[in-house]
Amino acid sequence: MSKKSGVARRRWLQLNLAWVGVFLVQFLFNFFLVGIFGLQQLQESWVQSLLIKAYFKPEIKQEEVEKWLTKIKSFPQVRKVVLVTPQEAEKRFLESLGLTREDLSLQDNPFPPALEITCNNLEEIAPLAEYLGGLEVFDEVLSGASQARNFLSFYYILLVTGGGLGVLMLIFATLMVSNAVSGALWLRREEVELWHRVGASLKFIRRPFFWFGFAGSLIGSAFALGVSLIFWRAFLRFLADFLPFLPLLQFVDVMIILIVGDVLFGLLVGLSGSWFGFRKGLKGVGY
Repeated sequence: MSKKSGVARRRWLQLNLAWVGVFLVQFLFNFFLVGIFGLQQLQESWVQSLLIKAYFKPEIKQEEVEKWLTKIKSFPQVRKVVLVTPQEAEKRFLESLGLTREDLSLQDNPFPPALEITCNNLEEIAPLAEYLGGLEVFDEVLSGASQARNFLSFYYILLVTGGGLGVLMLIFATLMVSNAVSGALWLRREEVELWHRVGASLKFIRRPFFWFGFAGSLIGSAFALGVSLIFWRAFLRFLADFLPFLPLLQFVDVMIILIVGDVLFGLLVGLSGSWFGFRKGLKGVGY
């Protein structure tokens, strides 16, 4: 085997190591990326289901009820307020049991008027429920504040943990590309020295190695994107069949998330890896 073919073979091996490393890291990173957006989708669903139910005291007049309905609607953290009249509350109760008034021999309506309040996000449920619970007009205030807190705790733990792992993955992928670029520069050190002697600019010398690093990064990103799209399409179909009640991301949304995320990840890794690798390679050949 000639020296030239041996150099070409080692450069090809380094390129393969670079894109395989980027592929593996980015494929794992895509799980975190889709998971975060999926939890945001679930959070939006929970916001609509975790209502604050504020029951007025029986002696509160209709005018006072209307006044508080208008006031709470104006709160910035409130998305929607529904007034549940005693008649509506009684109707819901009987329908849930499959009964009629005659079945229970009801003469008076025992249900007070109530407000069903939907907040803009989960963080606002607990403070608003606590505020309403301290008002004299309400007899009882029920909310899903504890469930909201538990979900938010899990969400923030996942966000911080995933963010830390994402940074480590980015560093690892950058090192893979950096090592490939510096290794390629070492293999071509005689050419680099010749270019330097004839007065070639640093920009001219740097160009092929930057393209080399970008090629490794973008090839890995392209493979990660393709495999991730195939996986998530099949996985979302599986979840839709076996867990139809679960609020899921649409595949179109997942596709947009992955395309944008993978392109940005690949460009960032390619740029940073090529830059660090080139500087490291120059020092390795004595420049």
